Order: sequence, then structure tokens, then C-alpha cells
Amino acid sequence: MLKKNKYGFLDYIRIPFSAAPVYCSLIVAKNLITALIPSARIFILANFIDTANSIFNGTSQVPDIYPALIIYALTIAYNYFSDTIGGFFNTKMGMKLALTFKEQVIAKRASLEFSHIENDKTWELITRAADNPDGKITNGLYNLMNLINLLIEAGSVITVLASFVWWAAIPSIISAIPMYIVSVRRGKRDYDENKESWKHNRRSWIFGALLVSRDNIEERSMFSYSSLLDKKWHELFEKARKIRKRLNILYFVKMRVCSISTLFATIVVSGLLLIPLSNKVITIGVYTSLIVAINNLENIASWRLSNVIYQFSQIKEYMKDLTEFSMLSETDGALDKPDINVCSGVIEKIEFKNVSFKYPETDNIILDNLSMTLYGDKHYSFVGRNGAGKTTIAKLLTGLYTNYEGEISVNGKSLRDYTQAEIKGLFSVVYQDFAKYEISLRECVALGNVNGCCEEEIKKAIKTAGLEEETERFKDGLDTPLGKTRTDGTDVSGGQWQRIAIARTLVSHCPVRILDEPTAALDPISERSVYELFGRVSRGRMTIFITHRLGSARLADEILVLENGNITEQGNHDALIKKGGLYAEMFESQKSWYEEKVNV
Repeated sequence: MLKKNKYGFLDYIRIPFSAAPVYCSLIVAKNLITALIPSARIFILANFIDTANSIFNGTSQVPDIYPALIIYALTIAYNYFSDTIGGFFNTKMGMKLALTFKEQVIAKRASLEFSHIENDKTWELITRAADNPDGKITNGLYNLMNLINLLIEAGSVITVLASFVWWAAIPSIISAIPMYIVSVRRGKRDYDENKESWKHNRRSWIFGALLVSRDNIEERSMFSYSSLLDKKWHELFEKARKIRKRLNILYFVKMRVCSISTLFATIVVSGLLLIPLSNKVITIGVYTSLIVAINNLENIASWRLSNVIYQFSQIKEYMKDLTEFSMLSETDGALDKPDINVCSGVIEKIEFKNVSFKYPETDNIILDNLSMTLYGDKHYSFVGRNGAGKTTIAKLLTGLYTNYEGEISVNGKSLRDYTQAEIKGLFSVVYQDFAKYEISLRECVALGNVNGCCEEEIKKAIKTAGLEEETERFKDGLDTPLGKTRTDGTDVSGGQWQRIAIARTLVSHCPVRILDEPTAALDPISERSVYELFGRVSRGRMTIFITHRLGSARLADEILVLENGNITEQGNHDALIKKGGLYAEMFESQKSWYEEKVNV
């Protein structure tokens, strides 16, 4: 359903029919029948009133009205039950769309090149397009059905009116034209304005989350910053609200002015129909039903149809977003599982040859003609000031960016020639901003090996990560839900979340393990113990520590110092201290962290 394509109105039919052809057909049939009911009611109501009038005048008997009464009652019953039945069809179709189209949108989002995620402009587009996509397609279909219904309903009513008095519908149609123009213009403008409103809303949600999140409750209490953040939240919320308010006021005023003309047209037509009534061209029943029909037509031609047109203007803009979203470039094999054959392989050498890199749409060079070689089962530490390019190296190695100059090779083979499945099989990473999955401990650790890991591997990883005692205290052991999403969940500390993230990496069989400052929230001594632990369990594998804390870096076999996009120093701790360069300077500035801890 979702592919690189230019999307338009017809896709609001194509996509739902592809997902749920039976329920979509039933919805269409139900809507067509509903659209024909109003015109039928003109004849039914006219017959009912004329029969009642004949009974009153003594020219008909009471039983003569029963057929008209039954038919009228059936139309009312249809309207009542059709809503219930239609709701069932709509629910079923919505479920099918969620399982197909929404799933494909999620897959597309997960497959996008990483540069689109880090780019603010494309990220906003991604968020708009991927936010409730099945709901928007469903609303688009309903709106299209409403348009068809209203056109059929209006057309059939006009036809019936014309069969009695040919000119009766013309004033209502003419008077509704200004409303159509206002609705079309408002729809497009509102969507564009809502983009701006959405930006303010997104930022206000961030501040709102900080105000209510459990994660920040200690700092909120300590620093009493709630009033400050509340002020910022209120400012952003007000910006978004004022945009919507201005649009709604303008629309309301314009539509009210336009509605005066449609009301005037209805009054004029009602008066003019008295002429054929007095000339006995139409009966009192026909006159009454025509007045009801004209009121309905005025409602259709003005408010209902104009609202549908307004919605169409908006869904047209969504289709533009969906088109742009579908055109975004993807990473081949992004959803593939790690290649288990590569996982069991041996890394002999990783080599960077004259690698230069800058992030898309920026001029700042992060890596500048960098060359280095990492060998076998050694432990490496990358250190340097913030922004030196340490994390960028991890992003290039794991295939998140491929737009670098120069060459990166693994065992003599260009990294660009590896598939995504193979790259996933080569590298396992614990990031500084690691995820906190509020599922069971067992599931949370097992995510590190989607190809499957046994109970013993999970238990071993938990023990190695220093979580065995905590696990024994958990009510349900490995099956204990983490976090407070569930009422029976167990909240864990930041340090425990970090160890769980490390355990998740330990169950993977990847030959290269990367720790990208995942222990930044720990004190230096605790961080050192984690790195010592990680080093022990990673014997026989290449490990890469990315850190700004040099007390942990000294555990590595070799330390590489990054400065100005290149390796400026390389060697073990003692050699770099003797050299007296940047590493020695940074270590000297941090030495007190560790000495004070030891003295205490």
C-alpha cells in the first residue's frame, strides 16, 4: 500500500479497499442507500400528509394511512440501525488498516536513513505523516463518502423539487457558492497554519512532560522550577491556541455572513411556492414536503457540504505530506535481523583510511582525513573533548551514515559492501541515551539477541552485569515488569537501567562491542567497575569504549585521542601520560575525582 508515489484523493479509496475490501464495499453500499433516503422521504411525507388530509376531509378511511405510516417508520428505523451497523463496519475496517497500512508506515519510518531522523525539517514531516496514519486515511474515506452522499442526496432532492417546481432549488444552490469558496480557502490555510501551531504544541508537550514526569520529581522538588517551566509551557501553548483561535473566528464570521444569504433564499422560495399551492399545481402535502426538502437542501448546500469541502482541503494537504514521506530515502535491509553467520565470525582488523565526514546540511567537518587501524581482540578507548567525533565513529561503524569520504574496512572488506544484516551481526552497542523498555526483565534483556537466546544466556548476562541480587529480590524474578507503566511493575534506579542495557548487549554474539558513554550518570568509581566487568566478559572480542572519563579509559589496551577530527595521540595510559599532551592534561584535571573517592 505504501510505496514511493504521488498520493491523491483516490488513495483514500484505494488504500482502505486494499486493506479491507469486504467492509469497504459494505460501507459504500450503506452510504449510497443512506444518501437516497432524503429524496424518498419527500414522496413519503407528501403521501402521508395528503392521506391524512383526505381522512380529515372524509374522502379516505383511517386504514389508508397505515402503509404511508409504516414506510415512514421504516426509514426512521433504517437511520437508527444503519448507524450501529455502519459503526461495526467502520471498526472492522479501522482494525484492518491498523494491521496493514499503519504497520507499513511504521516499517517505512524504521527504514529511513538516519540522516532524516536527525534533520529537524524531515523529522517534523515524518512525525506529521506517521501520526495516526490509519485514522487519517479512514477520515479521508469517510469524508469522501460524505461528499458522494451529499452530492447524491442534493442531486436527488433537486431532481424531485424540479419535478414539481423546476426553479425551486436554484436559489439555495446559488446562495451556497460563497460558502464553498470560503471552505476551500480555509482548508488549505488551516493546514499550513496548523503546521506552525504543531511546532509550538510539540515544544509545549516537552515542557509538559517535564512538569509531570516521575523521572524528574526529585529535581522539581529540589529546585522548585515548576513555575518557570509552567510559564514556558503556557507561552508555547498560548501561541498555538491563538493561531487556532484566530482561524476559527475568521471562519465563523465568514460562514455566518454567508449563511444569511442561504437563509434569505429559503424564505424567498417558501413564499414563492405559495403561488403553485394557491393555483392547486401542488397539494398541501407536496408543499410541506418541499419546504422540508428545501430546508434540508439549504443545510446540505451550505453547512454540511462546505464542511466536507473544508475537510477535503485539509486531507489534500496530508496527502502531500504522505507523498513527501514516501519519497524519503531508506536504508536497504534496515529491518533485517542480525546475520548469525557474521555473529560467530572473528574480527581481525578494522581500518579507517583517510575518512572525512560532516553531517548532512552542515559545513562543520567532524572527521578530517582520519586514518587508524584496530586489531583483533584488543580493548580500545576513544577519548577527547565534547564534539571531537567520538560518537560519530560509532555511527559510521554501525552503518547509520554512509556518506563519508575515504574507506572503512572490516577484515579487508569495505564496510559499504556489508549488508545491514551483516553490520548488525558485527557490532553491538550500548549508547549513552539507552532505551528503557518497560516490559519484563527477561524480555528487556532478550531484545539484545532477536535471533533468540536461551534462559541460561539471559541469567548469565544478568549475573555478569551485577543484577543477580536485585533479580532475586524482584517479586516475579525474570518475569517482573520493569517501570511503572503497569500497576504490578517494579521501578528500578538509573544505575540498574544501565546495567540492564549492558546485559542486553552481553546476550548478543557480536564480535565487536561498543560502549558509547552508557555510564555517564554513574560516579567515576562505579563507572570504572562497569568497564572492568565489561572488559572481562569481552575477552576474545574487540571492545570499543567511548568516554570522556579517563579513569575508565586507562583500562584499555590502547587509547586513541581525538582532536580536530583526527587521531592526535595513541598508546596506552602510561605512554600518553609521559607524552604530556592533551590526554595527560585531561587526566590531570580529572585525577581528583578518583583520588577523593579512594581517600573517602
